[in-house]
Amino acid sequence: MPQSVTPKNITDVKLYSKKYTQFRGVDFSTDPTQVADYRSPYALNLVSDLAGFPEKRPGWRKLQQRQGRINGIHYAVFASGAAMRFVHAANKLFTWDGTEIYSDMADARSAAFAHGGKLYLMDGKKYRVIIETDGVYTVANVEDGANFIPTTSIGMTPTGGGIAFEGVNMLSAQRKNSFMADGRSTTFQLDTKELDSVDGVKVDGETYTATAGWTRTESGIISFTPDAAPTGEGVYLDIHGRIYICTDAEGKNLTTLAASTRASFKLTDEKEETGTYYKAKQTTEEAAPTIAATLEANTYTLTDPKTYVVDLTKGTVDFALPPKDGDGIDTVVIQLSKAIEGYSDRVNKCTIFAFFGFNNDNRVFISGNPDYKNWDWQSGLDDPTYFPDTGYTKIGSDTSAIMGYLKQYNTLTIVKTDNEQDAEVFLRTAQMESDGTVIFPLQQGIKGVGAISKYAFANLRDDPLFLAREGVFAIASTSVQLERTVQDRSYFVNPVLTTESNLSEAVAAVWNGYYILCINGRAYVADSRKRTAQTGTGATYSESGSYIQYSYEWYYWQNIPARVICEFDGELWFGTDDGYVCKFNTDISTMARYNDDGAPILSRWATKMDDYGTIVRRKTLTKKGCGVMIKPYTRSSVTVYTSTDRTHEAKIQYATMDILDFSDIDFSRITFNTLDTPQVVPLNKKVKKFIVLQLIFENNVKDEGFGIYGVQTQYAVGGYVK
Repeated sequence: MPQSVTPKNITDVKLYSKKYTQFRGVDFSTDPTQVADYRSPYALNLVSDLAGFPEKRPGWRKLQQRQGRINGIHYAVFASGAAMRFVHAANKLFTWDGTEIYSDMADARSAAFAHGGKLYLMDGKKYRVIIETDGVYTVANVEDGANFIPTTSIGMTPTGGGIAFEGVNMLSAQRKNSFMADGRSTTFQLDTKELDSVDGVKVDGETYTATAGWTRTESGIISFTPDAAPTGEGVYLDIHGRIYICTDAEGKNLTTLAASTRASFKLTDEKEETGTYYKAKQTTEEAAPTIAATLEANTYTLTDPKTYVVDLTKGTVDFALPPKDGDGIDTVVIQLSKAIEGYSDRVNKCTIFAFFGFNNDNRVFISGNPDYKNWDWQSGLDDPTYFPDTGYTKIGSDTSAIMGYLKQYNTLTIVKTDNEQDAEVFLRTAQMESDGTVIFPLQQGIKGVGAISKYAFANLRDDPLFLAREGVFAIASTSVQLERTVQDRSYFVNPVLTTESNLSEAVAAVWNGYYILCINGRAYVADSRKRTAQTGTGATYSESGSYIQYSYEWYYWQNIPARVICEFDGELWFGTDDGYVCKFNTDISTMARYNDDGAPILSRWATKMDDYGTIVRRKTLTKKGCGVMIKPYTRSSVTVYTSTDRTHEAKIQYATMDILDFSDIDFSRITFNTLDTPQVVPLNKKVKKFIVLQLIFENNVKDEGFGIYGVQTQYAVGGYVK
């Protein structure tokens, strides 16, 4: 018998609920239906707050514009304590206030480092230095400055030889030679010929002067004119306090020199056969008193004995009188100049650098020269003006270029481009030899992945990262010959990141615990505070059970037109292709921080395309019992869309969520809510008969914050899919 239906005997429909909480980053690695509940297959312009929940990223604003593309934004504190930012735009360099200080830069990205109260610039054209004097900033080529002058040879005898000491400075034509005088030799052979000049000569620390006032033959004869004829037993020469007696070829004392008549003599301790000159033989200390009576009257000196002449072709310095015997100590130091073609360009054309040293980062290592793409050079100790020609290393095969350096603990990792012939990763260490010499041994790693961009190297906390064609990788160990030394850190964004064009132009910076990689107006942001083990993709674990191989949580931004990007004092800056210098609005505390140079920031969080536990039955989202918890802001709003197997982004809700703040009031949306607590927005919309459902939460309003804490849904399960 039929039964009447009344409110009391209607069977309740069974309802189910599901929460989405503990949100993390995006997951582009799989289909939207397979993403974890706490990740998003599409989240836009969000970043994690301190608790890890997604919130709208800060906007940015244009600060200044220059003609041409921005190639660098650099910062230094100078010796006087003055601090200044510089902008490299096209081929010009500007101070922060817009004053042009240089106009011959390369129109290419530049790198810079501060040292010794100066800022050194590398743009691939010239190696330059910025110096501040009384508030005025000047730019000079380092090769043109007063750079370190190395002593290339020490312990040299007058005939040459000696010990190689310091390498030739590739940034200077000048060098020094250090000699041991023997008391007799007047001609000193330098360690190179075909000189540009001899720039200085010192004997026992006293400066000698160049002259053309006397001549010496190839046999070493000096000519001079005595003031008066000698009287007595002989003619004596006072040479730096040493007494020589002039003799004839037989060694007999010479007593017949005529006054005002040019005479020639040769200093020697050996008897020589007759010639066209006299001899001058040094007397012993014991013999000196016996000639005291005639010493004063008959002793002659040259007009200026502390002189020399130079033969640039032969590379010799010829002294008027022989320097005093140094008893095995170098007492003669000669400074010379000889430019070697191409030496300075080995440094000038470099574009990348790193600091490294023995127990201290006190040397600069440079590379990036396209003519020597697998070479790098080391500077002198704490001196970036000295790059010795002996301080180079060839890193692996010359078929692949050095792309960048990563400092890790007490090692320096060198990463090259992809290479079919040998390894892409090499490890440099530092050690001190028993004689105090510091050397930098190199170890080749196993075959792995190479870098694709020079501008995306950075250390995220203690994790050294670089961009490869396959994604962002880290050097996970200093044991470069072991497997998994190079590990993937961008697993969740690789399917999108690796399809970007011009990856070689990508730039990166570390800011506030994030690694921000910018390419083609988009940014991929890694959160150092959230790491996820890559289970199922070859992850390894330590004995404690913690994971070793992992990926960061990543966020995805748009409208970031960064050609260069950098961080100074906790603030993030970037420069654009069209000449703008921009700054992220992290220094603005009001809602005005949430716009991109006046334009609204489109922010979105989308849940997975969820089948709610069954793919063969249709479900219905109830009108009541569904809502989203929004982060509180002075001004905020949310628009909710649903996307199903039947519809695409149907709008189901819009709500504002403001807090009364007298310091930042919008009278068109005034509210009396003063509670600084998360607010729940009910969805209040039934969504019928879906197989899969995605909820999308959006904010696209200028000067509004937006953040999401969690979502709860209530649904009923219906009939089977037909």
